[in-house]
Parts: sequence; structure tokens; C-alpha cells
Amino acid sequence: MGTLEIQLPADFKKRCRDYIAIHAGTEQKKAITPSEKQVNREIWWALDKIYREALRQEKGKPFEIVFQVRPIMGAGIPPIEVRQKMLLKVQELGGIKIIDDKTYDDTYGVDFVYTLELIQPKFDELYEKYQELNQEPSIEKPEQETASTTEQIKERIAGELNLNGYSEDNQRRFSKIIAIISNQIELDGWSRLLCLVKIPFATLEREGFNHEEMGSVFGSINKVNNKKIISVLNERPYKAIQKRPTYLFDFDDDITKRADEINRKEALWKWLSVEGRVMNVSEDDLKNKLVLELAIGGKQDAVVGMLSSWRKSIESKLNPVQTIPPNTNNTIRSEEPPKGLKSIHLITDSLEPKNAIFLVLDKLFEMPIRCEIKNAEGKPTYIKKLYDIAYIVNAPNKKVDYDRNIADSINNGLFRKKTVAKYMKTNKFQKPTLVKKSMDGILVLNSEDVSVKTGLVKNDVPIQHQSRYIDKTM
Repeated sequence: MGTLEIQLPADFKKRCRDYIAIHAGTEQKKAITPSEKQVNREIWWALDKIYREALRQEKGKPFEIVFQVRPIMGAGIPPIEVRQKMLLKVQELGGIKIIDDKTYDDTYGVDFVYTLELIQPKFDELYEKYQELNQEPSIEKPEQETASTTEQIKERIAGELNLNGYSEDNQRRFSKIIAIISNQIELDGWSRLLCLVKIPFATLEREGFNHEEMGSVFGSINKVNNKKIISVLNERPYKAIQKRPTYLFDFDDDITKRADEINRKEALWKWLSVEGRVMNVSEDDLKNKLVLELAIGGKQDAVVGMLSSWRKSIESKLNPVQTIPPNTNNTIRSEEPPKGLKSIHLITDSLEPKNAIFLVLDKLFEMPIRCEIKNAEGKPTYIKKLYDIAYIVNAPNKKVDYDRNIADSINNGLFRKKTVAKYMKTNKFQKPTLVKKSMDGILVLNSEDVSVKTGLVKNDVPIQHQSRYIDKTM
């Protein structure tokens, strides 16, 4: 027999490796050591901080980034020497150029200020690379486990509920909240993979629930079922903050409060970037909605059916509610007053405002309306007069004599403001009377129509919205 001679191309081995990689799914990644993982996390921290700071600045222009050194730092913030090294590392990798650096002494520590310039597209490439390296893959539950869990829960819902020790009022509340969950699922749809329900806080308040009490309500519902079926996710990002660290020195309340706020911000950001992204839960969801995770699998009809059977099981144990007999007489029943503006907050940075007062309608602290305290002639505006009257409510031995012109300017001037007028028109609110003449002949707030309160940015505005109250005209 003859000899068959085969000539292989020079890149034959590479072609084989590529073929195996394509048909095997993805190339096997080189094992990363714990030290490399740590450095990758630190580089990702620096890249993300640079990215967030760049978004706040004018595109294409140099910008400043500040590294603070304080006695108490937030959770997840690397030490200052690590932060500085990682900044230099990003420059070494070609993502940024450090133009200048300065150091400033602060009351609570030291601020290191760096002036940077992004180098594109290299920075975006680094950002995507290290973002991918630091993402934790989601772990999906096996279908068999989910099915068995669903069957177990279905049996518990269909079985006898342990309602001993709960009053009829509480049992009715259980039934009502289950109805709210069912309605929300029908409105938003249901994902059998995520098993989440997002109920707006406004819906809960309209039905007579306070979102802050939901933890105890669902704790009792789970107890009734002898199984944790409903979990509230709104506080889950902060579970990592279990214990406050012990320090060698005592710090005042302001420093401690700031440290707590930093810790919560970092914990929230970390949770949203990993679990929140996988579960499709945003920061806006956690702030404005009650986010529930249900330990119930299956299709939407099956889940709604389970909740419905659970609700019927509760209602079957309740006494029928006595109904009011129909109005046989021709008397006119009083109707509910029309819905209108509920509250006004006058927010300042100090007890005696110097430049502006921020107006907040119906506790919408994320939408402040800036108002001048002096007009073109240098005299107090209507909003300043309203602030003085509202502030005087809590100040003894002070009063404001009634003046019709002042009263008219307050009651009418505020609602001529374009943003306020639009809010009132959109919600079809009637214009309330803010101030009136009292029996003693002084000008006072008309609390019957709307609540008017003063407040400070640092005390009354949620931390996530305080940046909106910086007076940029100063």
C-alpha cells in the first residue's frame, strides 16, 4: 500500500481551538486568584466612580473627582491609598489622563481632588470589561424544586389557615392586602421567573395601608400560612449593614448620621448593580413602590387563583359586615369633599432663609420649586411672608397683624406660579385658602384647607433628594 501524505496548514491548531470553543459554548476562562478578584473589584470601583462623576459634567471637558478621607467611611469604600493606586492604574491602562491634583484640609478630614480627562473609546472598553468581571451570575432554581415548592404552598393555602389570635379587623386587613396583590398582578402581568409584585405606595395609602407597617402585616400573613410566602424587598439592600463598627473615639451625632447615610447609599448601589439588575428592580421601584417577592411559581392564572382561594378561606371565617339600609327618605347624604392639595412644605437651608425658599407640594420632595424671598424692589415676596407666618406658629409671643393685601398676595400669588398652576390643573385641584384672619385680628394659617409647614433641608428632605435643594444662583 502507498503512503497518504497530508499537509496541515500553519494555523491548524488555532482553527481547532476556535472550533472547539464555538461548539462547546464559550472558551474556558483562566482561573482567577483571590488577589486578582480583589484588584478587579477595586479597579471597577474606581472606574464606576469616574463614570458617575463624568455624567454630571459637561461632555468632553476635564472634570474633578474627590477622594475624601474621614474618621468613618462608608461600607465598600477602599482605603485612600488603594483609591489613589487604582486611579493611577486606570491611567496606566489608558482610560484617563490625570491633569492636576490638589489636597484640601476639611473639618472632618482631608479631601484629595484630581482633575481628569477621559480618553475614549478606551475608557468605555475598560468600564465594560471590569463591569463584566465583577458581575455575579444569577443562579436559577431547578424546575423540579420550583414545582415542588409550588405544590407545597398550594396545599397550605388550600388547607386550614391558623387564624387563632387575630381579630376580625386584622383578618379583614389580610384579605384586603391579598386582593390588592391580586389586582396588581392582573394590571402589571406576572413573571414566573421573577415572582415579583410592585405595588405603588399611593395605592396602599388609598386603601388605608401605611407602607411602613407592611413588614409586620406580611409577617403575620406568613405566620398564618406556617410558611414564608411573601417577602418585602425594600429593605433587603441594607441587610449587609448588620452592626455598626466600634471605634476607638466617640464622634458627634452629625458624623455618625453621615456615616450611616454613606453606608446605606453604598449598600443600595451594590445591591442594585447585582441582585437588583437580575431581578429587574430599580432604585425608583424601591422608593415609590412596595416590592414583594412571592414564593409561588406557575402561570399568572394559577397564582391569582391561589391568592383568591386564600382570600376566600379567610373571609369564610369572618362574620358578615352589617350593611347600612338604603336611604328611604329623600334626605340628601353628604358626599366626600373633593380631592385637593393636602400639604405644602417650605424648605430652607437655615431657619432664616437668605436667598431662596423651596416649595414642596404634597410631600413630592423630588420636585422642589425654587422661590425668591425678595422682589425686584428688595421687599419680601409672598412666599417669604407665608414662611414667616408658618414659622411663627411655633414661635411664642409673636404675631402678624391682619392685612388684606398681604393675605390676597399669599392666597393668590402662590397659585399663579407656572409650576404650581400646572400641578393644580393636572390634578384638577381647587385652589385652597392658605391664610385667613383670626378672631384676634391676626393673620394665621388656614389649616382646614391645607397643611403648611416649614422645614430644613438636612432634617426634612430625604437624603437622596437633598442635592436638588442646592441654590445654584449663589
